[in-house]
Amino acid sequence: DVVGSDLTMMDFAYEYNIDGSELRVTGRRAGAELAATIVSGGRPNEQRLRVEGKLYPSSVIVLYPVLYGLEVGREHSFRVYNGEIQAVAEVTQRITGYERSELFSGNAFRVETAMAGQRVTTWIGPEGTPVFELAMHGTMISFLEDSASATRYLALASLNKKESLVEYSLVRPDHPIDNPRAVSSLGIALSGMDRLPPSDAWQRCTAVRQEVTCEMRRASGAREAGAVLPPEQLRARDLEPSVTVQSTDPSIRRLAEAILGGATSTEEGIARILRWLEYNVEKAPLDVFSALDVLQQRQAECQGHAYLYTALARAAGIPTRVVNGLAYSEQFNGFLYHSWTESLDGASWQAVDPTFGQTVADATHIKLIEGEQLADLLPLLDWVGKVKIRVLSVEHQKP
Repeated sequence: DVVGSDLTMMDFAYEYNIDGSELRVTGRRAGAELAATIVSGGRPNEQRLRVEGKLYPSSVIVLYPVLYGLEVGREHSFRVYNGEIQAVAEVTQRITGYERSELFSGNAFRVETAMAGQRVTTWIGPEGTPVFELAMHGTMISFLEDSASATRYLALASLNKKESLVEYSLVRPDHPIDNPRAVSSLGIALSGMDRLPPSDAWQRCTAVRQEVTCEMRRASGAREAGAVLPPEQLRARDLEPSVTVQSTDPSIRRLAEAILGGATSTEEGIARILRWLEYNVEKAPLDVFSALDVLQQRQAECQGHAYLYTALARAAGIPTRVVNGLAYSEQFNGFLYHSWTESLDGASWQAVDPTFGQTVADATHIKLIEGEQLADLLPLLDWVGKVKIRVLSVEHQKP
């Protein structure tokens, strides 16, 4: 980041690498506009954001109170551009104390920071150096140490990264669910959430005291003949390309045409895309940034399968959106955070799970949020490790 003397944003260039995929974000603040070029899967996308007033890069969040005041009781509020989620977010900070702890040496100012629903506590020493930090309800810990110690720790931590993440994010219900892929109806009680999950034709959620009860019913496959969808369900973005779902890219369009050529119905088109994914994209513990990453690497986790399915469906003219939530894992005897999709077939939104190869997803899928951008996923971070589930009822599809 190149910043002014007051830490305001001028130019920026970010590069993110994860499991072999790369995301590059470059740009600058010019007047009332932020202009960025976002490259994912080797293809550039232009971003233009209207921004009034001062804007800072997210990298200066811990520096801001050092420059503008660390007095106990002081509060700060400012906006930042976060290159990882490619969005502008409001940041609020409050200096809540000056204290000593066994976690660090000497005294330090305690700074409570909130951004996009996420809360972080940072302790900043008198010289302005952050010495300790807690995030995600204390499960993510950062502290100041020498580079040799940090390198040794990272080498050890990388060996059990996936196992630790799965164990932390796993939500074990009060009793296991048999044959989850054949569940046609599921009733549950959720706790540990600060907002109500969405309700639609296949999922109904209501707040009951300190819990949320939800009932999911697997779609029967029947279409609502002659029904007209309300305008809010016909969002343009369900057919448009995005940074993560590059549905107008020539390689995506050519592939969609090859897969769906001759298909006589939306239902057949959905089945053809799922069949192609099953034979051509490996299910592997690899994170990606976009549909093109999956097409190029031919392997991904559930989110990558959802991205590529959505890109191919939109390229074929099928309105499709990515949804995120929880789905039951027979392997782990509990619910794991999962991504799948919803496609519009006639006048009905149909839950489709590209990872499980389900043209109609089973009823253990609990939708928590919709969205394909990284910024859309931020609320999930505040629920991981907190959500608890009680199973109220289970019905299986009849043979």
